[in-house]
Amino acid sequence: MPAEKGNQYWKLRESQGRPPKYSDPDELWAKCCDYFEWVEANPIIEKQVLNSKSGPVSVEVPKHRPMTKAGLCIHLGIGQSTLDEMQKREDLLAVITRAREVIYVQKFEGAAIGVFNANLIARELGLRDHQKVEQTVNPYADMSEEELDARLAELRKRHEERRGADGGA
Repeated sequence: MPAEKGNQYWKLRESQGRPPKYSDPDELWAKCCDYFEWVEANPIIEKQVLNSKSGPVSVEVPKHRPMTKAGLCIHLGIGQSTLDEMQKREDLLAVITRAREVIYVQKFEGAAIGVFNANLIARELGLRDHQKVEQTVNPYADMSEEELDARLAELRKRHEERRGADGGA
């Protein structure tokens, strides 16, 4: 049965939409720190085969895990766009900015000492070595010898006409 016309049921709602997952900056920072600690405690395991006197031996080598914005969001149980929206809130701005800075520094320092692939991390962090290359295009490059000779004759004629108009100066 449809609602009656002219009803104002919408006024009965106490809030619009779902409540935010994180409204307390301290709670959010604690969850971010949980992620940072988890990254440090859970390295990526690389399996390597080494040659020994008794034959090949398989060993597991722990490798540092880079922190990521996506990894933080998964840990927090939110999407990356939600994190971006949360950063617009004045009460959460400092926490999210600090978390992003921790991630940036961990990647940058890891790449600087060779723990992480420097090229991948530089791309991820938006760092690049920019070189400006200028190229001059020759407007006469596609002309035949005959066309070049005709153009040169035309330019010489114009030059002589201008010299004559200027009084030979």
